[in-house]
Amino acid sequence: MKRLKNRIWILLIVCLMPGLSWAEGIKVAVVANEIAKHYAQVQWETNVETTGQVLYHPVREFQNNLAISIGMSTTHTVGLRKLLSGTMYQYQVRVKDTQGHTAASEWAAFTTTGIPLPLFEELCVGSLTKTSAIIVARTNVPTKLWVEYGTTTIYNNNLMVRGELKSFHQIALDGLKPDKSYHFQLTAYDNDGHEIISSDHEFTTMEDNIGLYMPTTGTFRECPDDKYISRDKGFLERITDGDTSYFTGMATSGDVTLQDQFVVIDLGIIQPIDRIKVYWRKLAYSKDYSIRLSNDNENWTVLDSGINACNGADELSDTGDPMKMIITQGGGAKARFVQVFVPCGSDFFHKHEDWRFVQLMEVKVYPCNLQDVIEGGGD
Repeated sequence: MKRLKNRIWILLIVCLMPGLSWAEGIKVAVVANEIAKHYAQVQWETNVETTGQVLYHPVREFQNNLAISIGMSTTHTVGLRKLLSGTMYQYQVRVKDTQGHTAASEWAAFTTTGIPLPLFEELCVGSLTKTSAIIVARTNVPTKLWVEYGTTTIYNNNLMVRGELKSFHQIALDGLKPDKSYHFQLTAYDNDGHEIISSDHEFTTMEDNIGLYMPTTGTFRECPDDKYISRDKGFLERITDGDTSYFTGMATSGDVTLQDQFVVIDLGIIQPIDRIKVYWRKLAYSKDYSIRLSNDNENWTVLDSGINACNGADELSDTGDPMKMIITQGGGAKARFVQVFVPCGSDFFHKHEDWRFVQLMEVKVYPCNLQDVIEGGGD
């Protein structure tokens, strides 16, 4: 019995010793050889019988390919096929013994023979405006680029980037339309005429929101008793700041049951209006508001009335909070001032019974473009 107790204590001590692992008993020796343009062989030896696999990928890529050696043995050889010529690869061997214990080699590298074919190492949109985009492309070898782009994957526009061969490109696309989705595809050519064609990429130009950052007045300057509401800026300016975050981009009205509630955006100059987007917080919105226009901030024309935000589209704010977005068409009506007007005593949705307010996340105003004005006969 005493001998049995001693054995149990020894087993417990071994199991509780920090850093002790069965994997430390498996030794792996790895070498890559027979390297060609599109092929390489990886061999490894272990001190015990194992199965194994090779994870490998070109340097700067992170999605591994896999080659497997299934049979239990102390020596293994696998071939890596369909490799890219003139390209550096990283690889690692991982093994498992008959008891399920595992071990892995350090990551190592080899470079295939031959001239590297052009590849895109980076491809993205660097910056956007209302009417332009900068495409950033980096290739593994010096190249020239052919750019195709358009509003669909038919790519009805193209551009040859002239000049010397280089590995880093910035391509400017101009004359685009605001708030429009565009597709583009690049073809890179090296000095020997080899080419690589990118996949389709998409971007959307910035909105032509003429209300952005414009001065705002009105009654939406209250702060509900909520410790999470940021007080780092005025509440009215949040209505046109381009931010719909709950903490920093929301404005709260006064008591709808006691007096009219409104906001007025000053566009700075009189101009034709195409449409107006109003973003309400989904937990507190008007079900009977009006959009009014004015040239002097005194005489108002009703563009639309009795608007129920409940009929708007469901959208998420910048912080993921639910919103209601509803569009009112401007029809080219000219104005300098745009008003969102909530009549006293009008119907409104409020999540909590004691709420007497509605909450705006953003108001956006879009102008008619010049072509629309000309075709519509405007002066």
